[in-house]
Amino acid sequence: MDNIWKGKSVIIVDDMVKVRREFEQVYKDFGFTVVGMAGDGIEALELLETVKPDLISIDIIMPKMDGIEFFQRVQTNLVTKDYNPKYLFISYLSSEPQVIEAYKNQIDERLFIPKYFTKELLKERLEFIFDHPTLPPIAAEEESQQPAQST
Repeated sequence: MDNIWKGKSVIIVDDMVKVRREFEQVYKDFGFTVVGMAGDGIEALELLETVKPDLISIDIIMPKMDGIEFFQRVQTNLVTKDYNPKYLFISYLSSEPQVIEAYKNQIDERLFIPKYFTKELLKERLEFIFDHPTLPPIAAEEESQQPAQST
């Protein structure tokens, strides 16, 4: 496997230890450095206090704080002009049209992949993610949609 993403870092957020270990190996095979793993959104937020990965790999269904809420908190509270990570949602729910529809204004549908994916699909999505601009912070996006006030 090419090490296209050599030097890029990732954290893996999934509540299943076995899945985290499997994804860890897959990301290493792609050239990523795994800089942390977390079992839920709360642990992941704590991890982001010490590491700033290029990519955050997120499960959606997790205890304590699910992946969508975690993503929203990162976008609202941690994204700055100096730090704006890429995201990939790897979840059983990623193939559910109602999930894609519910978050279409916040999350590009190409950032969702099913939990059991092929390396070809992962490579395709990673290429998309790293070839496109990062998402603006949610708060900034909401502010930009406010009507201009006349003076």
